[in-house]
Amino acid sequence: MFASLYQRYRNLLPLAVLLAACDYTIVTTLTTQILLEGHYYERRFSWQHYAGFIAVGICIGSYFIARPLFRYTIISTLLLGLFNLLYFTPDVTTVGLGFDEARISVQLLPLALLLAYYFLNQLTVNRFIRQHIFPAPSPAKAAQFQREEINKFKQNFAHKSDETLRQIVQERRLVANAVAAAQELLRERQK
Repeated sequence: MFASLYQRYRNLLPLAVLLAACDYTIVTTLTTQILLEGHYYERRFSWQHYAGFIAVGICIGSYFIARPLFRYTIISTLLLGLFNLLYFTPDVTTVGLGFDEARISVQLLPLALLLAYYFLNQLTVNRFIRQHIFPAPSPAKAAQFQREEINKFKQNFAHKSDETLRQIVQERRLVANAVAAAQELLRERQK
């Protein structure tokens, strides 16, 4: 029973964490102050906070109203949060890398949630990547790559003796294209 519930609602986990973070942000911003150099200041929401609240609301709506759009809305929300266009917490924590003026920083919460979303949907994401981002080459293209690799091995093996080539073929310890290159060289030398 737990497995079926998990399977059905697993995509809500990152959204539930975002919703809890937004609730925490609202409560913290409205009820606490910041102490800076001996003076207390009221916290305020930035436009990124408002945009983050709206994005989380859109994600909730898309889950319950237009479920096929949910994955796109949650991934877009997390990516926008990752690159500091949306805030989900009262104090934004980022990790950055850069040189002088050029600096790229990412928020830790959206990064962790993107990784969690990936691991929750690993099979689906990997299938999507294989189909759309890194599609398999056509049979003709695969044959061309294989022929090029065999030719490279043939160039490398050209100086080897027949005995060494026979040993490569018999042991089959090298990759298949290397063995095929050794076989072709042996056939060519016998002619």
